[in-house]
Amino acid sequence: MGFSLPPELTSIILEYIAHDDLHLAKYATISRDWQAIIESKTFSSLKINTSKRLAEFNELSWDRRRSYVRKVDLIIQLESYYDDDDACTRYENEGEMQRNNKIFTTSIYSLFITLAKWPAKEEAEFSLLIEARSPDDLLGQTPGAKREREKRIEESYPSNDFQDKRFERSYLQFNEEVVGVKCPAVPIITSLEIMGAINRRNIEPASCSFIVSKFPRLYRLVLHLNDSCKWDPELRKSHRNDFADPILLWPASIRQLHLDFCYMAPFDQNYSPAASTVKGKTNPLSLRLRKFSQQLKDGRGPMCAWKRSILAHR
Repeated sequence: MGFSLPPELTSIILEYIAHDDLHLAKYATISRDWQAIIESKTFSSLKINTSKRLAEFNELSWDRRRSYVRKVDLIIQLESYYDDDDACTRYENEGEMQRNNKIFTTSIYSLFITLAKWPAKEEAEFSLLIEARSPDDLLGQTPGAKREREKRIEESYPSNDFQDKRFERSYLQFNEEVVGVKCPAVPIITSLEIMGAINRRNIEPASCSFIVSKFPRLYRLVLHLNDSCKWDPELRKSHRNDFADPILLWPASIRQLHLDFCYMAPFDQNYSPAASTVKGKTNPLSLRLRKFSQQLKDGRGPMCAWKRSILAHR
């Protein structure tokens, strides 16, 4: 004769099981009580790292399950290239960049369309992480594929494999014109992290600013962006200025900001890095950050731009 356990006791049992078996989903068939508790755990944090998983997420009838979801990691799957004859021995070309921009835009847009329909609860927190990679990037390869690639490089030493240098001059762009309609606001998101640098695919700073503007309830914002562009100093200036202007559109609800503008200093100590400002003129990015910092409770990043204003605000 079967009997039901109190939900609190069932949760304790599942916590114990999780230490030895990370795949809790299979236990959901034991009973409806177990199903509800297990789904609240397995759906709390979701990783969407393939186009197939993104399609499944967007097509799923969430109903009660969406109340369990508190975090989504969107790792956008860009096109493969390793089997191309010469793709690993050169930088990305314009056609490859545009195809990846389309994948980047349509992936984010489709997720936003889905999440825009989810009701935002006043006290509920919801985190979103965005980054992008190809299955053939070093970070995206399986351990087996990575070992095979390393073996090929060793056998053909000196190797002409660019590895991750292949995409160091490419910046993914979000472009509404690709989808032909305006991207909706997503009120449910309260925390956003965009990984657009640090061994990952670069994401255009201006596109990050545009994405941020779509979250009217955003409280915490973390941005990892690339500020190097050693091969093109003018592009670096353009990225900084284009990033600065849309800061005016960022939600007034943001209270925490961690801005990591990654700059890799040259190895040659005699090399003077290109200036990002014009003598005698105000730096637009510093100006915008100083003004924006007035609404913050916690700010981390290029402190030369805003430390004084944050302290004054406190």
